[in-house]
Amino acid sequence: MKKVATVVILFLAFGAGGVSMLGGRSDGTSQDTAPIIEQPEDPAESKLLLLVNKDNKLPDNYVPDLSSGLPIDEVLFDDFVEMRKEANREQVFLMIASAYRTADEQEKLFNELGAEVAAPAGYSEHQTGLAIDFAYNGRTQEETDRMWNWLSRNAYRYGFIERYPEGKEHVTGFDFEPWHYRYVGRQHAKNIYEKGLVLEEYIGRRGA
Repeated sequence: MKKVATVVILFLAFGAGGVSMLGGRSDGTSQDTAPIIEQPEDPAESKLLLLVNKDNKLPDNYVPDLSSGLPIDEVLFDDFVEMRKEANREQVFLMIASAYRTADEQEKLFNELGAEVAAPAGYSEHQTGLAIDFAYNGRTQEETDRMWNWLSRNAYRYGFIERYPEGKEHVTGFDFEPWHYRYVGRQHAKNIYEKGLVLEEYIGRRGA
């Protein structure tokens, strides 16, 4: 019952999230900035470290576990709830603007907004259920800055990484997006955060 109640509370928060923030490619990024990287073979690791970007397509048979009642994969539900509670205690309020999208939803966005703003279906992390865009519409600039700062300092402790950080556009192929976080599990997130890497670099080093 405790988990069901939590889902209801979070669902209400999600409903108030507002306009979604869409991943966009960085202008002038060449096709070879985010090379195709071999994925981990272990099933659990494969899911947590699943790389989806403009050069790495989501597997056709991939199906996220959306049993939590939120548009996020079940694997990150508990850590998301814990992170949100801790942020609330520090007067930082995390709400989801956009999370899981179906292929049809992603393709519609791509057709409406174009390649400069949205990724085509099959090449968006949002289809994994492991990515979250946190809402900032309706907030003051001070509230928004406090949220970005809190997430950048603390999200890794709950298994999330800032997916498209400033200064790494040439690696990720995407513009800086302080709202977009990706779940990789606590240990991987800690490693990535402490080494100052992005997912492409981290997976590449593990496979080297």
